[in-house]
Amino acid sequence: MAGNSGLEIFLPQREKSMRARLCDVTQLNINDISECCVGLDHKYIKGTIMSQWPPMHSNTVGKQVEFTIRDESLPDGKYIKVHLVGSIGNEFPLDAVGNAVYILNCSIIENSSNAPFSHKFHLSCNSNVDSPLIWLFRRKETSTETQEGKGPAAKKVMHSGYQSIADLKLTASVNLYGVVKTFKDVRKSNGEDHYSTAVLIDDSGEELTCNFFSSDPTRLPEITSVGDILRIHRLKIKSYEGCKQGLGVQKWGCSYVVFDGKCGQEIIPRTRTGSFQFTNYDKTRVSELREWAVQQDELISTRTCANLLSVSRGTKFDLICQVISRSIDVNNLRAYLVVWDGTKSLVDPTKWSVTAAKCQAGIVCVAPSYGMESHIMNIIYTDSR
Repeated sequence: MAGNSGLEIFLPQREKSMRARLCDVTQLNINDISECCVGLDHKYIKGTIMSQWPPMHSNTVGKQVEFTIRDESLPDGKYIKVHLVGSIGNEFPLDAVGNAVYILNCSIIENSSNAPFSHKFHLSCNSNVDSPLIWLFRRKETSTETQEGKGPAAKKVMHSGYQSIADLKLTASVNLYGVVKTFKDVRKSNGEDHYSTAVLIDDSGEELTCNFFSSDPTRLPEITSVGDILRIHRLKIKSYEGCKQGLGVQKWGCSYVVFDGKCGQEIIPRTRTGSFQFTNYDKTRVSELREWAVQQDELISTRTCANLLSVSRGTKFDLICQVISRSIDVNNLRAYLVVWDGTKSLVDPTKWSVTAAKCQAGIVCVAPSYGMESHIMNIIYTDSR
């Protein structure tokens, strides 16, 4: 398919024959783009679209489309962002992640973000000013933001640029939304990075375990509770023990935005990965997942606890308590705490003490003089590296 904008769309099998038409044009590797490239006339850049953002609209230039590409044939290939402005942006499909693209007659602009994962420059294709040419080789059907079929079993087609967990395939990079089912706090890896883990689920009913890595622990997702909603860009999907697993590495460009999952709360994004775009689609998607999650028993935690007496085995709860004794087991990387919830006790809780030996033996804090349990609890905190 060819348009008047400079965008031409082909089936994948046409790529070899179309490349033959470029015999008089020089290919420029993404890694080789520099300030020396004043113009990219008579040069083309080839890459795979790794991520794509929802379009932005301007009264002056119309729809603007942004996506990142990478030359997967280069083991150390960098990502570079591409900006489409004018009619070429109006015609560009909104679900092009994973497709091969050839870009001709574009210009370069400096990347002001200086993010460590990204290229020093961006590519600009402005059909209002220049005559750029883009060849896109489609590898999948165009999706729309619609509902296929009728009834509760209908399959929801995600907004362009995002995928549902059920539709994920082993690929280089995806964008997705998910609700936190379980999570582990930040820990130190065996190398130089820190990492955290979260199990995500969405309204497709499928789950995905994600591991996030960063040299700076403050740059990992700011997850505080089961039910939080996580938006991830540039998440790699790998296979681990026969199951799909997400790998988010900050130096590879993975970024996160976290939202409170409670219905009725203002939608305020939490992020530690710099600037980001927040559109009406994001607000709609967060609201959808909030309404869906509140109906899922596995995503509802006991948010408050009147006292420790009301805690039952297997429940999740938030607790405000006083630590009255602790013991550190250095060899097993554990800390043992005795905490008190502040309720009235027949004994003085501040007199209790704990040792690693007692906790390992399974000794429960019982008020010996009265033969009854006080509202005191053993807590074991483990650094499970």
